[in-house]
Amino acid sequence: MRLPGGLRSAAGAARGVTAPRRWGRVDADALPYGVTRYRLVVYPPGVGAGARLRVRAWRAWPVTGAVVSVGVGLAASVVADPLLAAVTGCLAYLGGFLALGASALPERRAVRQVWAEDPGESAALDDVVGVARVRLLGELLCAADDALADGELCESEYQGVWRCVYDQVGGLLAPDPERVDPVGRA
Repeated sequence: MRLPGGLRSAAGAARGVTAPRRWGRVDADALPYGVTRYRLVVYPPGVGAGARLRVRAWRAWPVTGAVVSVGVGLAASVVADPLLAAVTGCLAYLGGFLALGASALPERRAVRQVWAEDPGESAALDDVVGVARVRLLGELLCAADDALADGELCESEYQGVWRCVYDQVGGLLAPDPERVDPVGRA
């Protein structure tokens, strides 16, 4: 089932992910027992394509780096001792991890993400409100993308919508002063 603004429900796909967008992405994951998890990732407004690429590469490195590490290790085993080849593969993984981590550091710190789970029929009011906020913010950004593409928004208006959602996600991440954990810490 297709939702407004480019979101997909869990009934429509096991994993609905919006295409890469300038502002980030929104996911809808179907989990067991009828639970749906929504995740919204928002980059800081105005971030460039290179910065977004570095952040995405950083997030993909655990799997990509493992493939690179095995490939380097196998290639090195042709000309070197197996122990040296394994060390070379590990160093390739670590080197990529450090290089990507350092190059994407400022952008990684500025990225905001929030998620909410819809437990289905056993949902409490707080669960429904959290899911509705995450979905609404994701749909708003998708609609702004469509409006910009159709010429209904200019670039500055689009950036304003992006900034507003970025700030709203920051507000959702801020600690709630009325919420206190059982130990008594805020």
